[in-house]
Amino acid sequence: MSRQKTHHTKQFKFDAINYRKEHPDLTQVECAKNLGIGVSTLARWEAQFRDNDGDIPVIGSGSYASDEAKEIARLFHIINYKHAYRLVFEYIETFYNTVRIHSHCDYMSPNDFEKLFERVSSLPAA
Repeated sequence: MSRQKTHHTKQFKFDAINYRKEHPDLTQVECAKNLGIGVSTLARWEAQFRDNDGDIPVIGSGSYASDEAKEIARLFHIINYKHAYRLVFEYIETFYNTVRIHSHCDYMSPNDFEKLFERVSSLPAA
């Protein structure tokens, strides 16, 4: 049976490091045992604290490039198919480059290609 990984808050990690500093009479093994964490975990947090100028990087769930990306993913919880369709439509209409030429549009911008398509579609069939 696999053991589920425990995620500790940044504050807990700082508190663990402070506990170790405040109890110089205890070994690292004793401190880790008192805190209910592994010795290697405490050692890693201390190294991160030392190597990052007093900060401990915290990795959240998922592979997000930034906190903003994580927040956007949280805010855009997709409810159903219609909601997903609307989000994709809004993305395409607002963020997708509609001016740049594309080879699949016969080297026209998507806007120009769509206008041409509408004109050709409205012509009577020959």
